[in-house]
Parts: sequence; structure tokens; C-alpha cells
Amino acid sequence: IASESRMWRDLTVIALTRGLTEVLSVFPVYRTYLRTGEPVSEQDELQIRHALDDARSRNPRMSSAVFDFLEQILMLRGQGSVVESESQARFALRFQQLTGPVMAKSVEDTAFYRYGRFVVQNEVGAAPDRFGTSLEAFHSANTDRLRTWPLSMTNVATHDTKRGEDTSARIAVLSEIPNVWDAAVRRWHRANEVNGSPSRVDEYIFYQSLVGAWPYGWDGKTDRSAFADRLEAFMAKATKEAKIRTSWTSPDEAYDATVKSFVRGTIESDDFMQDARKFMSLVDRAGASNGLAQAVLRLAVPGIPDTYQGAEVWNQSLVDPDNRRPVAFEKQWAELRLQASRADKLALARELVNRYEDGGIKLYVTQVLLQARRAHRELFLRGDYIPIAGLDSIAAFERSIGTARLLIFAPRLIFPRTDEGQRFAIGDAWKNEQVRIPHGGSYRNLFTGAELELHRDVPLSRIFGDFPVAALLSRGASES
Repeated sequence: IASESRMWRDLTVIALTRGLTEVLSVFPVYRTYLRTGEPVSEQDELQIRHALDDARSRNPRMSSAVFDFLEQILMLRGQGSVVESESQARFALRFQQLTGPVMAKSVEDTAFYRYGRFVVQNEVGAAPDRFGTSLEAFHSANTDRLRTWPLSMTNVATHDTKRGEDTSARIAVLSEIPNVWDAAVRRWHRANEVNGSPSRVDEYIFYQSLVGAWPYGWDGKTDRSAFADRLEAFMAKATKEAKIRTSWTSPDEAYDATVKSFVRGTIESDDFMQDARKFMSLVDRAGASNGLAQAVLRLAVPGIPDTYQGAEVWNQSLVDPDNRRPVAFEKQWAELRLQASRADKLALARELVNRYEDGGIKLYVTQVLLQARRAHRELFLRGDYIPIAGLDSIAAFERSIGTARLLIFAPRLIFPRTDEGQRFAIGDAWKNEQVRIPHGGSYRNLFTGAELELHRDVPLSRIFGDFPVAALLSRGASES
């Protein structure tokens, strides 16, 4: 393309290749969406300029003409004949097909296994340098989604995510107990030095993964070897994807053996597993609450919810192939039949809280909200979205259409309300705290069946009276 232009023909293949490589390496998003015959969107132009400016600043000795040329082509602004224009457009379209795989391999499949500060941030589409987000930003994103893409898919986990949704939900609790977590990691590091010495980053990623994958209610003894197999496979993949001490193409057999020995020796240690089990009891209920909150939000915010296979109950998988394990659908069907046979919803809800470890509580939340979506289709698909302001420890909003209203309350950052992990944040755990709802009136709690007369200011101890999440449907809302 350059050789066909009088302005660019002096640019060499080496310079163009290097310039193209530099732009690809700093491209800030997976891809742009340019189309021939259509103007470049403001968002796409912003991303292309960002990459070009970044590449220029990183390579001050490279001729600026290289980047000027690439800008003309990538913005579909090149000059020339129809044939030349078609060639330039073809190049620009192929470029945006290449940026995605480059991003995936360099960021998701390399950097995400090197940066171990907080692994739940290292997720597909995430930004590890953005440590969480505010409730205001969350509500703003949902409002924008309803306005622009109300029928787009909402999900928490896919075949491509690094961890199952409940794995991440458990690990997230660590951000609420940094001092306790720091002490545990230091204690575990001292205890496990006898099992070999992987890098500190790899060891820290292992401990976080251990917390996330530890099954709810597990005694740390039953099927311990199978659990070790899962973590061993994960660490083998994590260290090879990081490409620092070993890799798929250039394996370091000595380091691979060290990592394997460390994982196996750690999990086979009765003393370590006893200490680990004690720590897991701290995060269990807060992690389960996070998982239920995620499920409620996924099923109730604007969009079409997608449930990854097996995530109807607790899904504490690690990266593939761990998340491809067979799903116990027969067990789920049996649980659904059992729940359907229970007429007393309040008694069922309380029972599910007491046996939360088996995942029946998450299956219940999923099926109740899916039934609500079927019965009130337009409310979920087209209903207005009104954020409910108040405490930082709940994500709450109202969906409404006509006279039908649905209030959603999903708790967050609730560890301080769990009595050191010994209870869920229900009932008097919320003390005298209140939240102001957009509309008072008569509501029915979809999870407990309780009929509630609510004023504008509602005690959270009523909303979360018997269940850790809440979905309140206005009484008399017609089905659609």
C-alpha cells in the first residue's frame, strides 16, 4: 500500500513492520468496528488515536511518518484510486481482526498469570489496575444498558473466564479482611517452605485459588487427592501461561516439578489443611452471600441473563479444563423437585440458608427469578431501572413498568455483619439501618413468600429478615 503512494513509498518494510507491531502491542481494546462505506465512530477513532499516540511516545526515534501513514490507513482516510482504497480498507479490517487475538494472548493468557495482587481482577474483559468499581458506576452502566442495548446478554462466567463465578465470589471476601488474610498467607508460607519454593507470585496465586476452589462445607479430608489434582493442573497451566519460569514451548522441568511438589505436599499436609479449614470458615458465608448477590443481579438487571453450565448451584471451578467437568444435572433436578414439593416458602428459605453448603440455595434463587421473568416478561425486559441510594453495603434498585414494581436488594461488603463468618447477614445483623425505596406499598418477597406493607423508609432487617438476598414484587402486578 505504501509503495503505491508517492507520499509513503520511501517507508521501508522493516519500519512499517516495527511500527505496526508497536501499535498492536499498545492497542487499548480488543478491537474496533470499522466498516467500509461508513464513517469511523467517535469511540473507534479515540481508541486508534490512543494506540498511535502511545506508540509514538514509546518510540521517539522512529520516524513519525510511519505512524502518520498507519493513522491514514486505520482511519480509512487513505488517498488513491478505487483499487487502492479497497486495498487500504481490506488492511484496516484485517488489522481489527488481529488486535483481539493479540490482546487475548498477551493480556489474558500471559499478564493475568503474572500479576497476582488480586486474581479476581484478572478476568476476561476486566482491568486489573481498576480495583473494583463504585455503586454509582454500577447503576450508571445498568441505566445505559437499558437505554442502548436492553436485550444484550448479561453473564458472570463463560467457558473462557479464568474462574467460576463462585470461586471469584469467595476470593472477593479477602478484600474485606486484609489483615487476617495477610497473617494467614505469612503463616502458610512459613509452614510450606518444606514443600519447595515456587516464586512468591506463583505461591500467592495458589493461596488465592485455594480459597476460591475450597468447596463449601468441605472438611479438608474427603477426596483430598482429587482436590489436589485440580489445583496441581491449574498451577501447571498458570505458571506455563505466565512464561516467566516455564512455558508450554520451553518448559523448565525442574521448576515444573517444584510447583507440583509444592501443591501436592501442601494439600497432603494435615496441619496445613486443618489451619486452612479454620480460615475457610471465616469466608464461607460471606462468599456464599457474594455468590447469591451476583446471581440476583445477573437475573434482574437490564439484559438477558446467561447461566453458565453448572452455575445454577455453586460453581467453584478454576480455568479450563476444570470448568468443563460434567455437571450433576440429575442432582439438580432432584433438588428442584424437592423444592417444588414444599408449600411453605418461608420454611424452605430458612432450611436452604441452614444447608447453604450444598448449593440448593443458589438453585432456588435462580429458579425463582427465572419463573418471575417468565411471569413478568415486560417488567424484566423493558422495565425502568431506578437506583436505590443509601448504604454502601447493598446494591439495590427498582424495576418498574406500569403499576408493576420489583425491588432488588443484593448485599455486598457484609463480612462485618457475619459475626466472624458464623452467620449470614440477615435479621438483626442490619441493626437499625434503613433504606429509602422509590415507592411504598404492598409487596411480596419472592424468596420467602412474606407479604410486606412498606413505607418509603424500610428497615433492612425486614428486607433481609430470613434470607440473604431479596426480590420484592408489588402485590397485584399482572403477569405478562
